Amino acid sequence: MSTVENNANQVAETLTPLQQALLSRADAIMDSIGKTVDKASQFAADQVPDIAMQYVAYGRASNTVYLVIGIAFLILAFLMWFRWLPKSDRDDYEAGYFVGGLVIGIIGLVTTGAHLNTFIMVWFAPKIYLINEIARLAHQVH
Repeated sequence: MSTVENNANQVAETLTPLQQALLSRADAIMDSIGKTVDKASQFAADQVPDIAMQYVAYGRASNTVYLVIGIAFLILAFLMWFRWLPKSDRDDYEAGYFVGGLVIGIIGLVTTGAHLNTFIMVWFAPKIYLINEIARLAHQVH
């Protein structure tokens, strides 16, 4: 017998029946927790590919919408700057269209610029997109 087994036997002999029952119950609880953790980790491992595909699909959809909105704003600003929209007889027509076109153009540029890189990444390099998102999420946790 090894020294550990001898020590375990000596400790077991000195325990009362109640302590032995509690010890065996604690051992059963620990085994049950271990089995539950194994099942949960297996379930999580099985779900990872599906979750990753859904996350990429979400990234594609959201970045496409942002890009379409940004480009629509840029087109609207272009139409306003070159006065291709219906004209008005009001005196403030020129200034209003210029300022409005400028504001809409800036919004369109910012929206398009902020999402263009991610749009390209999620459509043409989805694995890199996932790695970047995991790193971003891990950085937020810490």
